[in-house]
Amino acid sequence: MITVLLAEDNQSVAASIRRYLEYSDFEVMHVKNGEDAVQIALEQKPNIILMDIQMPGCGGLEAIKRIRAEPSIADIPIIAATGLDSQHEGERCLKAGANRFIGKPYRIKEMVEYIHELCGQNIEN
Repeated sequence: MITVLLAEDNQSVAASIRRYLEYSDFEVMHVKNGEDAVQIALEQKPNIILMDIQMPGCGGLEAIKRIRAEPSIADIPIIAATGLDSQHEGERCLKAGANRFIGKPYRIKEMVEYIHELCGQNIEN
């Protein structure tokens, strides 16, 4: 089973995404900020991280940079998500170390395809 770490500060958005991902047979862990995302990634080593970019405190870009700087979790795929759906924002996310970028509102089908694509070779069945 693929374990997704969902870093999303909006509780209602997180609940909707979590329900859909669990319905799609993913295991989901949820955190509300980038600091917790880094900590849980270090402790739990999820298969993939879905990272909101605009969160209070340690935002998504900073969290991505911290994760990429930690050798034990640096290879975890990260999908960055933000309401600022622009090419410039996508480039910032990829430069910070995200593997993919999606805009909000979340495009669920695209997100699930990215999860399967990025985890395909790394998941033991």
